[in-house]
Amino acid sequence: VARTWGNISCRIDENHFVITPSGLDYETMTARDLVLMDIRNGVCCGAHKPSSEKGVHLAAYQTFPEVGYVIHTHQTYATAIGLCGFEQLAMTEEEAEKLGGIARAAYGLSSTEKLAGAVYDAMQSGAKVVFMVHHGVLICGKDREEAFSRAMLLEEICKRSILGSREKTRSARKSCFTSYRSIFIMWESAIRRQSFSARRAGGESRHRWMIWHR
Repeated sequence: VARTWGNISCRIDENHFVITPSGLDYETMTARDLVLMDIRNGVCCGAHKPSSEKGVHLAAYQTFPEVGYVIHTHQTYATAIGLCGFEQLAMTEEEAEKLGGIARAAYGLSSTEKLAGAVYDAMQSGAKVVFMVHHGVLICGKDREEAFSRAMLLEEICKRSILGSREKTRSARKSCFTSYRSIFIMWESAIRRQSFSARRAGGESRHRWMIWHR
């Protein structure tokens, strides 16, 4: 969440939550700029337009009565995972439990009912963290501390998963190079032996041998 990217909301009672407005920089925003929304019908009230992603926040509060805080971020590694899939995230059972479950919402254009509906459907699994394909993540918590803690933990897990995959790729490439190098060494050694035998048997060999240098 930076400048005008991403959005945050907070439940204030059973039927209402406040959400950050559309297009205002977080560094200059005040409490008066927040927009009040009704969880039951999505009606808003305030001096500004609510975030264009109000629909996904509404889906979270309608699905989870216990959720008190929702964050939509475009954090670097989690967004990257959202682009390519998250089936093999490198995390422990304890970390998975702390996140409160993970799901992926089908693609929908930003700010559309299709996206809000996809997030709602994904949350029916009970997941408190939802990857929105090509559009960052939505993170729910019982309060601000839990929501932000989950956001930071998720980024750590996604970073580990991506960099770990890169290390495995490098290791595989190195292993492949080592194997090919060994083959060339054996091949060169065989040529040297054959060339030496040919010279001993009758002087110059009838063939010109090419030695590949390592």
